Amino acid sequence: MKRYSIILITTIVMMFVPYYSTAQQYQPLPDSNASWIIEYDDGFGGTYFGRFLLSPEHDDTVINSISYTKIYYQLMDNDTVYYGAFRNAGNGKSYFIKRFTSDEHLLRDFSKNTGDTIYDVDYEYQLDDQWILDFIVDSTDFVESGPYTLKIMYLNTVVEDTIPEQGYEPLVWIEKTGCFAGGIVNSFSGGLGAITFYCMQYNDTIYFNNPGAWWFIKEQITYQNGQCIYPVGIENSSMDAGIKISPNPFTNRLTVSNIPDIDEIEIKIINILGQVEYSKRLINFRQPSMTINTAQLNPGIFILKIISHNKLLLSRKIVKK
Repeated sequence: MKRYSIILITTIVMMFVPYYSTAQQYQPLPDSNASWIIEYDDGFGGTYFGRFLLSPEHDDTVINSISYTKIYYQLMDNDTVYYGAFRNAGNGKSYFIKRFTSDEHLLRDFSKNTGDTIYDVDYEYQLDDQWILDFIVDSTDFVESGPYTLKIMYLNTVVEDTIPEQGYEPLVWIEKTGCFAGGIVNSFSGGLGAITFYCMQYNDTIYFNNPGAWWFIKEQITYQNGQCIYPVGIENSSMDAGIKISPNPFTNRLTVSNIPDIDEIEIKIINILGQVEYSKRLINFRQPSMTINTAQLNPGIFILKIISHNKLLLSRKIVKK
């Protein structure tokens, strides 16, 4: 009898091992070349936009002997500035270091569940305001999105009214995507000056598209080919080695100038569905400028990308009239 009990227990354990193994495979944030657009309420019925960008190369900076990826920030059409650095640490955790500091704080921890307390979480409001807070997990949920099952976490501060602007809205984390309000950083979504996660793009794929929604909608976490088109008022940043594109908008010709002296260059023009409509790879080109015949393109919005040795030199929204 004892022998059969051992066999039965072993069988039950083996049945659940794959489940627990699968459950622990957390999907990390992108490690490079991603952008998050955030919509801000100006308090007077209007909106304005900001954008977080992840450096084209992961692990591009070292702080306290640890590798991080730089985060940049752009408010409307202002200059892009260095915001901080983050790293994925495995097991659903990621960390953040604010610019001008060297202190690391927790950014996300998806290993926690309902009722758990998460300590020393970095909480941001634009460039200057920062809090380090403790949160309790109110509840969790899951959403099927493309090939992934993503965990959603709803959190509130352990100490009530720690952030007066927070209002009644909890902090919401979305696995692989970020925070509902702050995108890559954590921020509030309710109250005066509310912030809404507008969209998120990684390479040539929209990971999240939620324009105009006041609250988080699970169905708007989508994994599909396409581009996260910048709202009016946001231009592409100058993380582009000084390369210039003109004219923009354009008609049948587009000139790329101030090209670095490099031995290999690849140029792609991608439509809003993620389809490559123009692609050209040049070896030993070494010219400061080139002209692209765009007569075959239909009027619309595109993304022009310039790549060298798998390194993204430029990603720019262009418009054909």
